[in-house]
Amino acid sequence: MNYASKHLTEFQFFLAEDFFRAFPNEERHDLLAIEDRLSFYSDCIFIVLESESTFAELGAFAIKNSLAKNILVINDRKFINDDSFISLGPLAKVGKISRFKPIIYTNLDAILKCIPDVQKRLSKIQRSNRKRFTVKSNKEFNELPGKVKMLLLLDLINIFHPISHKELIAVLEKLFGIDNYDIFFELGLLEALKLVFRVKSFYLRARGDTRYFFKFGNVNLIKYRSTIINHYHKYYWPKARILSAKFSEF
Repeated sequence: MNYASKHLTEFQFFLAEDFFRAFPNEERHDLLAIEDRLSFYSDCIFIVLESESTFAELGAFAIKNSLAKNILVINDRKFINDDSFISLGPLAKVGKISRFKPIIYTNLDAILKCIPDVQKRLSKIQRSNRKRFTVKSNKEFNELPGKVKMLLLLDLINIFHPISHKELIAVLEKLFGIDNYDIFFELGLLEALKLVFRVKSFYLRARGDTRYFFKFGNVNLIKYRSTIINHYHKYYWPKARILSAKFSEF
């Protein structure tokens, strides 16, 4: 993960465990179901077969073809000719249908030696062209693809941060109408990706990252953001203080 964050910067990596820590405890009823849902926000699912739990995850994910096709498996090279159930079952299936095949076999004690193979596999991920999305109602918002909804929320946080969950819901209601907006999953994933972080009850855009993923018509987002910051300094000093400390204390 440390290597990837420094040298594979064209991709965003996250650990499922980081998401679990950010996701509300009361929502964590079934971690396998949550991981299943996470997979639909991901272009590639890394599984390093280094423990019994990863064997279980491999078996669970390999059952579904929609998940198995996005799995990239790294296994210990001493098992390359193994005829166990793991090798003949889930590994064989992933090795057959995954777009990141074949399985990478390497010395797990020196796992970075397989980085060239990993980069070759990741090169199969195709960047999508720009798309236009029209969102005028809560129904259209809720029907957005998961990644699109997540990045739209990220842009709204970028415009209004520091912003609480309640305030973000109010923004959505102002834009798209009153509804029961369930955005905990997307917010937890944004935290796991380190695209946002929390100070007290407020979400903030990650330090030093001000890019937007969407263009909002002819709206001048820089000017709009400046107006919001000025409003915080005049009328909401707790938020202004958080912003002042964003790059230092927090």
